[in-house]
Amino acid sequence: YQDGEAVGDFQGPRLFGKARYRNGLSGLLTLRYPLAQGGLAGAVDLGAGSFGLQGEGAWRGSLWGSFCLPQPLGRCPGLLARVQGALAYGELAFQGDYTYRAEKGYLGVLSGEGRLSTPYWAVLAQGRGLGLDLLGEGLPLSGRLDLSPFRLAYRYAGALPRGLGELWAEGVYPGEWLKGRYRYGEVAFSLKGWS
Repeated sequence: YQDGEAVGDFQGPRLFGKARYRNGLSGLLTLRYPLAQGGLAGAVDLGAGSFGLQGEGAWRGSLWGSFCLPQPLGRCPGLLARVQGALAYGELAFQGDYTYRAEKGYLGVLSGEGRLSTPYWAVLAQGRGLGLDLLGEGLPLSGRLDLSPFRLAYRYAGALPRGLGELWAEGVYPGEWLKGRYRYGEVAFSLKGWS
């Protein structure tokens, strides 16, 4: 902290750059996050309120967006953020477009939708409130991911892809994340799991 300006200096191993605060945030940050067969690289411009994330190696595609922070860090009364784009790894792919809006402060609502897909199934994730409603496409799956406090609840009732049997299960995380039964032909199991 000097001359009325606070400075954060990030020197890795994953986050690099400087963030400054004087009547709002400014500065440029870059990040590198290694993953299997590649990774993610990104940049954030704190003054302009923009960011981007690019896949490297086996990770293909990019996500980009914008944000406006509430005062005193930014110039908005409440947090406003938007992210869109697509990322893929092998046959697993995500594509989405989301907006987060808080009238004041940081707690707000999420809108928009995204889709996580493989060659055998897909899950639609629709923003609603402070989380995502999950709906299987080609799967008897439904669920809810709440972001604050973090909680995942789901229900699956029916056939699994590729003839792998049938599953009747439900759960919440954290908590009893698995309760149900699995059947493959004449073989059946009861399932239970806690976190």
